Amino acid sequence: MLKSNKTRARLAVAALFAACWTVNPVTVFADSVNEQPEVNLPEIVVTATRTEQTVKDIPSTVQVITREEIERQQSQTLADVLRHAVGIVTFTDIQYRPNLSIRGSESRHVLIMVDGRRLSGELSYNSANAYDISRICMDNVERIEIIRGSAGALYGSDAMGGVINIITKKPAQNEGHLQYEYSGWNGGEKAGQNMQFYYQGVNDDGSFDWSFSAGQHKPQPFTQIQNGVYNGSMGVPTPYSLPYTVNYYGTETPIALSGTWNFDKDRYMRVDYSKLWEDTSKRSVSVMSSAKAQLIKNDNTRTDWSVEYGDKSLEKNWQIRAYQSSYDKDYSSYDNGILNKFDLVDRKISTLEGRGTRQADENNKITAGWEWRKDESEGTRIKKPGITGKPVTYGSLTGVSDEASLEYRALYIQDEVKSGDKLLVIPSVRYDWSDKFSSEVTSRLGVTYKAQDDVRVKAVIGTGYKTPTVNELYHNWPMFEGGGPTPGQYFQGNPDIKPENSKDYELSLEKDWDKSAARVSLFRSDVRNLIDTYFTGRFMRRSDGTIMPNGFTLPFMQGAQYYQLMNYHNVAKATIQGVETELSQQLSDAVKVRAGYVYLDAKDDETNRRLTERARHQLTLGVSYIPPQSSWNLDLNVVTLKNYLTHETTSSTSPLLNKSYSIVNVMAQNEVDQNTVLYFGVDNLTDHIDYLHGNAGRVYRTGVQYKF
Repeated sequence: MLKSNKTRARLAVAALFAACWTVNPVTVFADSVNEQPEVNLPEIVVTATRTEQTVKDIPSTVQVITREEIERQQSQTLADVLRHAVGIVTFTDIQYRPNLSIRGSESRHVLIMVDGRRLSGELSYNSANAYDISRICMDNVERIEIIRGSAGALYGSDAMGGVINIITKKPAQNEGHLQYEYSGWNGGEKAGQNMQFYYQGVNDDGSFDWSFSAGQHKPQPFTQIQNGVYNGSMGVPTPYSLPYTVNYYGTETPIALSGTWNFDKDRYMRVDYSKLWEDTSKRSVSVMSSAKAQLIKNDNTRTDWSVEYGDKSLEKNWQIRAYQSSYDKDYSSYDNGILNKFDLVDRKISTLEGRGTRQADENNKITAGWEWRKDESEGTRIKKPGITGKPVTYGSLTGVSDEASLEYRALYIQDEVKSGDKLLVIPSVRYDWSDKFSSEVTSRLGVTYKAQDDVRVKAVIGTGYKTPTVNELYHNWPMFEGGGPTPGQYFQGNPDIKPENSKDYELSLEKDWDKSAARVSLFRSDVRNLIDTYFTGRFMRRSDGTIMPNGFTLPFMQGAQYYQLMNYHNVAKATIQGVETELSQQLSDAVKVRAGYVYLDAKDDETNRRLTERARHQLTLGVSYIPPQSSWNLDLNVVTLKNYLTHETTSSTSPLLNKSYSIVNVMAQNEVDQNTVLYFGVDNLTDHIDYLHGNAGRVYRTGVQYKF
């Protein structure tokens, strides 16, 4: 709901204060990658507190995935990296979209950033982060920082379940690399290919550094067919002339360019630009007839730019940044080559922010910041009440397009309080204002107590929230098509829907030994006002959009000629809690072992039933074999999901079942010389097949990387 002028005036005054703060003397601020190189870089993180801190000191549970680990596993995308992380489950949802969950959270509750910047993407609430984890490539990435648990007190909406911050390389010398990978699947029609180029440079006096990356990713079609017959458990007609694919295949082409002017050793200005082109397709069965072949095309473009200015000195360190992320979606589907549906979306997120840190005294380091953000969308799936919209022509079809926007303003402050050498207390609070929703105040208190030099007790308590997107407010789109006697589903928005909220708790114990480390954490999240969808009880006639009267009964075997009218509301309450453990052990100079286990209890409080698409037990095991005197190294990773609750088919109303399975990935590399690496690997070594969740069998990978 709209705010009063008095509230806006208070916010403006507070924003002015925060803006002044960022240009006064401050000490350390960094979710930018312009910080000075650290000796123990893998242990230093910037995402959890927006200041440099070691992983051991931070109260939050943070995982850092280094460049070395990325290259050792030859991870090509963010999805490749995350599938081995403790507490994170990557999966394919019922619409065959790649997705993720942190400690049982919804995908939309995880904030994914690149160098601290938000990315524009899909509109749908259940599509948040869909596709992005497979879009983000690793060619220019220095490290990935993962916060498990709410970070709303610093990052606001969208960080209710955690944060994933991809931090790109900071050029220190002239160097680059070329990489080519070829992959093949037992039942694949074509070979998958991945090509990457990266180069960075620094001029002679260090006053300017830059980097450029480009690539092309060609995922192969994974066909849901064996010996000419479909897997019948998926409810797909058999036999069928055209192989059905469980993924989008085609071409994804990213480029990125970054330049930094270093005016002196502290003051800098950085400019970033990146673009992604997608030309992908997926084959399916026609929604109207199993005798027709359906081709779905998803041709999208994302453009990002950023300008950042700051000072890195200890006496006056500050940063101001403006950036924008634009996403253009072009979706169309064809029955036997005839266009039958299209969807156009243009989304733009514009952000202006400033932040900094001041060493108030020996024991207090205060971080403050402000943010203005506008999320603008226009497309054929949006319709505001009482607005006619404008006509759109796409090939032989016509539609209607509308536009809507959400505006946010925020202030946050954090204090890092040290009490001697044993206690670190970090309170933080954030105020968010929106032009559509009530103001939100989120807070967080984190404590680290060093009982001994090698024993730490950590505790975190905080709140988080997630605002609805334009889609939940003004949705107007047939999300699912019917078939035979089954009606489709037409979604309409709810302008009165409220943000989701959470209260989060975490308690951890950590212990270090000479060559090993262990951690055990208890976590709990009480989520309220969860946004859910429901059937209104009304139907819409597919042919002309007529809303049928109350009490209407579907004609026999003609359900596909109608849509169920669906809507959004705040009803669900959920409790997500569990235990998480990690252990790492350097067994010898050549062998290192990493293991993790998560027990998850995630349930709907109203029905007392488990939440779907979550595993009761997750086990991860990683073994690295790196002989000091050998050119070969080996990396083995195993992820086991036990009692994974999911739907039997792609229908959200299909029966539920528990699945248990393991995915084994192995990668071997040979350093031919100091510049050349050959690698050979197998994903899904045990050939586990589960089309519904994107496991289409064993995949063979081979590639070469040349550094110069």
